[in-house]
Amino acid sequence: MFFFLLSLLATTTQAQQQLEVVLKSGQRLPLVGLGVGNLAHDRIRWVVGHGVRELGVRVIDTAMASRNEHLIAGAIIEGRDEVLVVTKVWYTHLGYNRTRLAVADAVAGFSEGSRLVVLIHWPRCREDIPWMRCDEEEAELEERVKRAGPPPDPETAWRGSWRALEDAYDAGLVAAIGVSNFDVRDTRDLLGFARVVPHLAQINLWTYLFDPELVELLEKNEVAIQAYNAMNGVVARRRYAPRAYADLERLGTTTAVGTLVLAALAQRGVAVVPRASTVTHLAENSPAAVAAVPPLDAPTRDRIDEAMRALMTGNDFLQVEATFVNRLDETVGLFWVHAGDEEVAADLPAGDAATLRTYEGHEFVARVRGQKEVGRFRITTTTTHNHILLFDITRKTAAEL
Repeated sequence: MFFFLLSLLATTTQAQQQLEVVLKSGQRLPLVGLGVGNLAHDRIRWVVGHGVRELGVRVIDTAMASRNEHLIAGAIIEGRDEVLVVTKVWYTHLGYNRTRLAVADAVAGFSEGSRLVVLIHWPRCREDIPWMRCDEEEAELEERVKRAGPPPDPETAWRGSWRALEDAYDAGLVAAIGVSNFDVRDTRDLLGFARVVPHLAQINLWTYLFDPELVELLEKNEVAIQAYNAMNGVVARRRYAPRAYADLERLGTTTAVGTLVLAALAQRGVAVVPRASTVTHLAENSPAAVAAVPPLDAPTRDRIDEAMRALMTGNDFLQVEATFVNRLDETVGLFWVHAGDEEVAADLPAGDAATLRTYEGHEFVARVRGQKEVGRFRITTTTTHNHILLFDITRKTAAEL
């Protein structure tokens, strides 16, 4: 595990347990924050205030384009505890001088009760993304922004922005700096010339799950990862992959699916900034709720990853009918193995069979007299016929163990 994750900590602040990493800047980053970038303005003061005062939230994620800094700042001051605010320079403010102006505005807006982490939100405005209004947004800018610097060049402006962030960091104006939505090419370019290596990279959860090359590059260079879109991208997509969602429910037992997903990421050292606006969801996504999830073993984390991928893509798990036949002359207990524990699936008297509906990747173990293992079976769709599996529990099975 690379350097900055050696500082993965569990701390207690106001009786709220926190999981943290220490960035290369020395700034502690709680792994579970609260995203409010696109939250309705009339909800922000209550949501942030409740999160900070009642739930121990110490990271608020927003963006300069959301224009909600004054609302967040007011709620943080009322909370009376120092909060780390992650904000992002919009693509209209790329270029050295425009970014300097954006940072100065952010510092002035969050002068009390908070410390700033400033990221470049996007490396450029892209004409191929429908909601990006490149020319229109440039025309709508305040004159003081236009006077600060020329319209951003799509290939070079972000480089000047990075130099501006480095200068702001060196001057002590911000606690840490980083990037958001940078792909492998731009990240590699940045690492090639940066005087200060990014402390934090914010990426879509989709990118974390489907772009291992970028994740490996960030980890190799000790850049902390903060993932967004866990709630909308996974938890809210139950109808697109109901079997994968049901698997998360089984894995979590009494833990909410959202909490389980966040815990699986946080236990890897991946920071998360889920958005929530109700009392229930704020509590489920809180630092204390996530920290309370027991350590997940590697197979369980991998299984959660598979379910997240299925929910994000809509490619649901294949349901399998697995029949287990007890060929022994004594009763066999069949157990589903998950999260390091074994859960009773069926009791099979001698000669009996049980058919279970299960999913690819599930694992079962057969035991006699509640102790001796006589068979272990893993569900794989590559060996099924019409998604039907047949397992014999025999003396040979036991002898092979």
